[in-house]
Amino acid sequence: MAIVQGVVIVALEAVIATQNVMQSSMVPSSNSTAIERLNRIKWENVAFIGFQVWVMAMAVDATVQQNAAEVCTLAILYVVCAVLAGLQILDNDRWQVNLNGSVSNIMPLMTAHAVEIALTVCLVVFAIAFVYLSYKMVLEFGWEIYKKIGADLAIQKMYRVFQFFVLCLKIDIFVEFLVSCFYFLQFVIKPGNISNWQSWIFLVITVLMLPMLWIARQAVSKESITQMIVFMVFQLLVIFEFILVMIGTSSDAWYIWICFVAIGIFFAVMTIVLGSVCCHNFNRGLSPFVQRGSTKSQMADPNRASNAYSNISWNIDDD
Repeated sequence: MAIVQGVVIVALEAVIATQNVMQSSMVPSSNSTAIERLNRIKWENVAFIGFQVWVMAMAVDATVQQNAAEVCTLAILYVVCAVLAGLQILDNDRWQVNLNGSVSNIMPLMTAHAVEIALTVCLVVFAIAFVYLSYKMVLEFGWEIYKKIGADLAIQKMYRVFQFFVLCLKIDIFVEFLVSCFYFLQFVIKPGNISNWQSWIFLVITVLMLPMLWIARQAVSKESITQMIVFMVFQLLVIFEFILVMIGTSSDAWYIWICFVAIGIFFAVMTIVLGSVCCHNFNRGLSPFVQRGSTKSQMADPNRASNAYSNISWNIDDD
């Protein structure tokens, strides 16, 4: 269902972006404010398309990894998508009023408005359907976790915290890295801004984001407190960056952008909180269940060897 939704939403957003570009070309060059805002809306549509592609990938990953926390969060994100689509309609209404009279033809903006309404309706329907399916999937995934970990409630609780932390890292790929890249490309590298000290902060933090997210995933596998502390300090810098972004753009009344930045700050805080809890759970028996790749196989081999030895012992006793 996630793939079907993604294809439908991406197609509708592409139509909206095309209409906004057409409308921008019809605005007189003297109205620089409207031209800049319509260009921002175009990139906003591109960001929304990227968001949908990312959500599709997350949905596939949640199904393959059988991550109940990820499935529940995706259900919430679908609701957030519907809210953001509603904000697009309000923004369109505002610019129809602003351009009416100063521009002879606002038909592309009106067409985009109609498509935005259809987009919002589709997102609401998809959100309701996904919430229901998420409930069914979580019940099944709960049984899979039980089979993987066993009946130890303490281990199950720590494993769920680990799942939520890894989920936050995946969400941070969009709400931190991609949003930061978007801001850097749209605002920071403008002529006259690149020499600003804030520009260098944005550049360094943006470049380090993906490596730091990878370090955080390694930290929970290796149970490295040092790596986790480094990552959490970096997340504080991300929050500082996003506060600067919020201060710098809040006067533009760009509702969807403000929502993206606010969501980024929220998940940065959640990542720090969950990372702290994961640090508290280090060396308490969770490590064998959170490994990946060759490390996971190496940790599983001794168990298989132990079982084989146990079987041989029983065979000897039987003789």
